[in-house]
Amino acid sequence: MREERDGAGNRAEDTAALVSYLRDVPARRGDTPISIDAAPAALAAASNAAPAADDLKAAGDAGFQLFAGACASCHQWNGIGQQTSYASLAGTRGVNDPSGTNISQIILNGANFHVDQHEIFMPEFGKAYSDAEIAALSNYVIHHFGNKTGTVTAGDIAKRRAL
Repeated sequence: MREERDGAGNRAEDTAALVSYLRDVPARRGDTPISIDAAPAALAAASNAAPAADDLKAAGDAGFQLFAGACASCHQWNGIGQQTSYASLAGTRGVNDPSGTNISQIILNGANFHVDQHEIFMPEFGKAYSDAEIAALSNYVIHHFGNKTGTVTAGDIAKRRAL
């Protein structure tokens, strides 16, 4: 007798049991819940090609300058994402987390994964930027796309870099 397998090679009955279990597990609020601002004012006022006149647009802000030079061409100023919806930053949990854990890790290490016949790629910037620069960029992204005050420090980035 042949066992039924799903696309990943798992037994169909095991997959069904796992799905059933996960549907029964009640949702729990984390220690630091994150509220999502899906439409911050800075995004509503920005276009895909130009930022809004937000408070971090000052020429001396390192995070703004880094985003303008390395990120805006793919993610765009309005957070829509140019090449793929996976490049969209608007309304995501990562940009609404003041600790910037996910944002800083993706800036440090990049991403490369396969979804629905498409390769999704973001280069790593960990070798190109200092801890202070990655902290500034993370905090800018959190402010601009999540309407939050980021709390990422150069020390946080040094620890995450070591992971």
